[in-house]
Amino acid sequence: MEAGEAGSIDGSTSADASAPVPPGPAVGAGFTHLVFDDDFTTADTIAPTQGAASGYKWYWSFDGDASFWSVQTTASAGSIHNGNTGGGTNASPKGGILTLTGPGEPNDALITVPGSALNNASATLPTEGDGCWAHAYFEAYIQFQIDGTGSSDASTGWPAFWSWSAQGLHGYGFGGSSLNAANYSEIDFLETYGTIFNNQPGNWTATMHQWPANMASDGDINHTDNEWHTYGCLWVSTGTGIGQVQSFYDGAQVDKTVPTGTNQTQFSLEGMYQFIVLGTGKGWPMNVDWVRVWQ
Repeated sequence: MEAGEAGSIDGSTSADASAPVPPGPAVGAGFTHLVFDDDFTTADTIAPTQGAASGYKWYWSFDGDASFWSVQTTASAGSIHNGNTGGGTNASPKGGILTLTGPGEPNDALITVPGSALNNASATLPTEGDGCWAHAYFEAYIQFQIDGTGSSDASTGWPAFWSWSAQGLHGYGFGGSSLNAANYSEIDFLETYGTIFNNQPGNWTATMHQWPANMASDGDINHTDNEWHTYGCLWVSTGTGIGQVQSFYDGAQVDKTVPTGTNQTQFSLEGMYQFIVLGTGKGWPMNVDWVRVWQ
């Protein structure tokens, strides 16, 4: 099924080539409402300055610098030549490509909450749905070269699509923020390392992290290539104070299901609002066609 046809299970667009249809993992959880969508047909969704407080879909991270990203409004997935052979089966018919080229580890160029504006002692937690979400399906259509820069130095960084709890913004890197929960979580939807950490090019992982306990889920090593692929993460509630996280690659689940809860022994995700983070290694371009959140 091509990207313009309705009914695709992995997030392709409807027959009118304009509105995305809910992907299979989202539908299975009852998440059929598109609550966040950026296909980068304009650069105006990205804050123009570090201190912007509202009005944008993307804000600068604490490592943010406008030299680390560019938006090609007239490009398409198929027009990108970065070791890939085409645009794949899930490209946006609207075109528009975000290309990230930094900042290196911890791979955090852009975020969906105004971190700098919240980096103070009187910061107010953003409303759920305002750049951060509880119980949702997160997905993005992404391309990169699997061998990266050939570096084995972790400080150079790697392609990453991930999230962090807004309640733990202080621990994320905005050390002046009063948003400093005792327990909070990081969900890595995608990290691929090239040859860093003695990996084989194409290895990638999806991992849950518990902070500040520094506990991580024991995920599998998956494998990808230079082509465009959809990376997704489903977070659902399974009862009062408990839930689970599942990772997806082109609409199919990878890795085991990870249970979540409210304390350090359960991955303290329940009650948190996760914001999205995009970034990559220095000189290791990561192309993003679109990012979506379904609830």
